[in-house]
Amino acid sequence: MCGFLGGGSNVGGDARAQQQAQQQQIGQATGQINNAFSQYTPQWYQNYTNQYQNSAMPNLYQQYNQTQNDLSAQLANQGLSKSTAAGQLGGRLNTQFGEQKQGIANDALNATNSLRQNVANSQQNLIGQANTAADPFSAANAAYGTAASFNSPSLAAPVAGLFQNFANTYLGSRLQSAYGGGTPYYGGSLNFGSTLPATNLG
Repeated sequence: MCGFLGGGSNVGGDARAQQQAQQQQIGQATGQINNAFSQYTPQWYQNYTNQYQNSAMPNLYQQYNQTQNDLSAQLANQGLSKSTAAGQLGGRLNTQFGEQKQGIANDALNATNSLRQNVANSQQNLIGQANTAADPFSAANAAYGTAASFNSPSLAAPVAGLFQNFANTYLGSRLQSAYGGGTPYYGGSLNFGSTLPATNLG
């Protein structure tokens, strides 16, 4: 009967204390999770975008150079090296280079946005686990490994045939049929590839 007189255990007080302790642990675990992901700043994502572009550009330049050499040889074989055709085709090749370069920039942004979303989703999932798990620190402990798994994302994979459409359209027999004879090109000899189109990864 002493319980009715106030001498018993304080069940309500114990529950509140446990709840407060749990909330404190959740707050600490959330802080640890956020700290684990703190390296993923706007600058980190910008660096990844730049690295993605840089990884793709050598492949683009290699194929550009090869296509340029093939075109130069084909024009020379048909006596069109100093023709209007040479200037026109050189311009078209450079235009396609610019389109491919822009495509790489777009791919880099898409890859960055996808990575950013994946990182954010993982961080929020861990925070959600910390809020619902009996031991919030289990999610915090997993956060460091999860965050580290995003630290070396994949870069651009080499893509073949970047100038295949140009080659199919303007090289081979089609060039002779389209530009047979060749109108004199008074801009000089074919030098459209002596300097590559400017690269600006910024």
